[in-house]
Amino acid sequence: MLDPLWDHVWISQFIASIIFVVTTILLRWLSIRWIKKSPIRSTELRRKWLSWAQQMTYVTAVLGLIIIWATEIQTLAFSFVAFAVAFIIATKELVLCLMGGMYKASTGIFTVGDRINVSNMRGQVVSQGILSTKLLEVGPGESAHQYTGRTLTVPNALFLSNTVINETITGHFGLHSFIVPIKSNDDWRQHEDWLLEAAEQACKPHIEEARSNIESFTTSRYIESVTVNPRIIPTIPDADHIDLVVRIPVPAGSEGRLQRLIIRKYLQLRQPKSESQTSENEDAS
Repeated sequence: MLDPLWDHVWISQFIASIIFVVTTILLRWLSIRWIKKSPIRSTELRRKWLSWAQQMTYVTAVLGLIIIWATEIQTLAFSFVAFAVAFIIATKELVLCLMGGMYKASTGIFTVGDRINVSNMRGQVVSQGILSTKLLEVGPGESAHQYTGRTLTVPNALFLSNTVINETITGHFGLHSFIVPIKSNDDWRQHEDWLLEAAEQACKPHIEEARSNIESFTTSRYIESVTVNPRIIPTIPDADHIDLVVRIPVPAGSEGRLQRLIIRKYLQLRQPKSESQTSENEDAS
């Protein structure tokens, strides 16, 4: 009847452990008794022997139990490692999001109100969390600057493996560029003057505040001074066209509005006076 019981390995190991522990305690008791009754006269030496006997008892007991339960301990260790690996795999994205949140908070790559572009997702930051960041989408594409009406929830894990483009230098103001193409046989200097006039007029209400804000930012971070005044830079993409690159200072979130304002004013300036007056009369009627 006891044979099936002994078939369970852990029962025999449990009994062996009890016998081993009892034997160890008995040996400890005999050792301490012999040391106390030994002819050793030095109290210091006897104290050291007693301490050594107690320590050896503990070490022997631990090593003996490890040897007796070695198979079970090995199985348990493998199970624990497998569980840890499975847990890490299952929570990988969560851990990456937490690390991304810590990275974002420690580096200060952007703040609420900034307009950012990460992994082809572009928008204005409206809230930040430890796991995700919420954006008001701006687009479509990189050339448009209107809110699409959609909200993007970006996992913070993306900030660990993707470049984050912050389109707002100081958090309040940034520099915005866009291209106005013209034909190569057009008078590009005249178009440059029209664009510059339109840009200066559009930026006049906020130019001084933008200059002060951006200069303060560059000075505090030991960055070379940035020209804030509107600029027009001609480039030649091909033999038939000239691109006039317009760069202006803009308040955060106002890129699209100012770009449309400048383009409208530029189109009015390049329109012949007779056509301009006709369109104005039509608008008035």
